[in-house]
Amino acid sequence: KLINSFENLSNELLYEIFDYLDAYAIYKVFSNLNTRFQALLASSSLRLKIDLRFHSQDILQYCSTHIVTPNKDKIISIIWPYFYDYESNFTLFNIDSSFNRLDSLTLRDIESNQLIKGEP
Repeated sequence: KLINSFENLSNELLYEIFDYLDAYAIYKVFSNLNTRFQALLASSSLRLKIDLRFHSQDILQYCSTHIVTPNKDKIISIIWPYFYDYESNFTLFNIDSSFNRLDSLTLRDIESNQLIKGEP
């Protein structure tokens, strides 16, 4: 019964719920449910927040390939923590002008000389 009730929520309300979730969680939970949710995830109305903290290298690679790359125009924020292997992780997520809705980029625990030189 809960599933039927959740599926009956309006698209607008679902987008409001998605605003509280990380993009990885949204895709992990909703991407394979049914065609309606696939359409919601493909819609230009979707606003994605990428939080790269607390993820393994495998999940970072998945996020890069399956979430970030095909959805650059939907991403509104990215939280980027310091990584041990900073340089290789930085290349996974090439931030460029195709991120046309990006409002916030938070770089955590990264020294300014690392950004300028691109060194760990």
